[in-house]
Amino acid sequence: MPIFHLSSASLKGTPFYTGPSPEPEGKAPDRVNLWPLVYYQHPVLSVLWPMGKFDSGERRSRFFPAYWGSPAGKPAYFRFLPLIWYEEGDYAGVFPLFLRYIRPGGVSVHVLWPIVNWKTGQGETGWRVWPLYGQ
Repeated sequence: MPIFHLSSASLKGTPFYTGPSPEPEGKAPDRVNLWPLVYYQHPVLSVLWPMGKFDSGERRSRFFPAYWGSPAGKPAYFRFLPLIWYEEGDYAGVFPLFLRYIRPGGVSVHVLWPIVNWKTGQGETGWRVWPLYGQ
C-alpha cells in the first residue's frame, strides 16, 4: 500500500514554496523529475532545485546567488547577492563600493557608501563627504 497518492499533473515534490506557476504543458509522463538534481516540464527547468531555475515562459532565471531576467512589461534585472544589484533604468550597484539610483528628475551616486554621495536633479542638488562636509 503506498504512503501517498499523486493525482495532479503539475505536482512537484519540493521542500519550499515557490508561488503559483504557469500550468505545465503536456501530460505528467512528459516531465523529467530527478529531484533535487533536475526537474523539467516545459517551460520550466530546475537544476539543483531550489538552487537553480530557468523559466523561459516568464523569462526569469536563478542559480543562487545569481538572479536575472527580463519579464514582459518589466525592466531587465541582474542580482548577485549580496554584492551586485542592477535593474535597467532604476539602479546599479556593487555594494558598498558603488551605488547609482535613478529617480524621477534626478540621479544619486554613492561611492564607498555612505561616505561619498552626490545628487543631481529637480530640487535635489548636492554632495557630501561624510562626516566631514556636505552641501
